[in-house]
Amino acid sequence: MVAIQITIGDEALRLMLPLLATAGDGDLAGALAIGMPRQPKVEGLRSAPERFATYEPLWQLYLKNPEANSLALRATAGQILAA
Repeated sequence: MVAIQITIGDEALRLMLPLLATAGDGDLAGALAIGMPRQPKVEGLRSAPERFATYEPLWQLYLKNPEANSLALRATAGQILAA
């Protein structure tokens, strides 16, 4: 299970609702990747483009395989990060 808490203004939320209602598995992976905490000294987390490139594939993996064995997810995530 993934739980996410964000605060969005009313106008922006009204624009986003139709897109969110039709979002499929993995459609939010990019936003979740960019939303990872910025860490200026850690490769892959320094900037939004780095976070997207590093973590979008991991979020795709997790969101599209929510029932997957945690060890299998960890192994695949390790392979993605190593690449």
